Amino acid sequence: MRAKSRLNYEIARAIARLNYDSITSAYRCDQTERSHQSFTKQNNTNAEVEKFADNATVSQVWERLTSDRESGQESSTRKFANVLIQEGIVSSEQEMIEVLKKIPFQGRAVSDVRGEFKDHYRPTLLNRITDPNLNQQEQYQALRRVIDNLDSADKGNLAEAWYQVIHGQPNALTHVEITTADAAKQGITLIAPEKRFVDRVEGDTIVEIKTISGKLATGGKDSRSEIDQFKDNIELATKRYTITKKDGTQQQITKVRYVFTLPDGVKANREWMIAQIQNYEDIVSFEIFNKIGERKTIENISDIQQLGEETLTNWLNSSN
Repeated sequence: MRAKSRLNYEIARAIARLNYDSITSAYRCDQTERSHQSFTKQNNTNAEVEKFADNATVSQVWERLTSDRESGQESSTRKFANVLIQEGIVSSEQEMIEVLKKIPFQGRAVSDVRGEFKDHYRPTLLNRITDPNLNQQEQYQALRRVIDNLDSADKGNLAEAWYQVIHGQPNALTHVEITTADAAKQGITLIAPEKRFVDRVEGDTIVEIKTISGKLATGGKDSRSEIDQFKDNIELATKRYTITKKDGTQQQITKVRYVFTLPDGVKANREWMIAQIQNYEDIVSFEIFNKIGERKTIENISDIQQLGEETLTNWLNSSN
């Protein structure tokens, strides 16, 4: 790797680590799990927040975090712990419990403790899957090896940080908050009742990273609906929403790019992508990955042929 490229690469890794808090906070709210005997539930702004008991022990905390959910599914922390062992980052469960001991947990929200436990290891996982000694396809395989065994929120979290290091612009804005009120001041009406958080803003382009295996989620008026999110992003771009950066400079939004990191997600949203290119050519584009980590961008009508079912399937399954 040339000296200049290596420097840019290391800068990107450093920025990704610095932005980890803002990235992870976007996912924690979705990581609710079942209640357990050693904990209490308390009301907080009309929503029940599960908390550890004031006298909870570290053994009880670990048991709660790693026990199966009521549905019988493995907990997100258990999956996370298994990956740490699989990757050789820790050698035993006891090693993770020792880390948990250093995190205040008595009387605290279960989701906060869970998040802080994972945050302790996330930079190490990120370094593992962005190893500069690997080529880009090997880095993609490292990403898949790790995230394929994680819960959906943790997959998205790590894939977003990975993308920032490997493919993102180092000077991009990340986890950008756009409130409905601010949009309205610029004559833009959002579906979101209060705010949107944009994964990335690279120059004049909103970039959303989707690490999903199925179709984009729908949810009507629910601001977490991925289809509604897309509609709002298109509205921001077509109406040229202007972001004011921390340094006071302004950036106008004119384009939207969606990144599908998983081949199954690419295939599931194939027809939808075709329709969006037809509807919003010159505004929307799609960046897609196949199973070996090759990527391509679909950005205009002439590219649609690459989304033909047979052509796309062959490329997604490519082993060359």
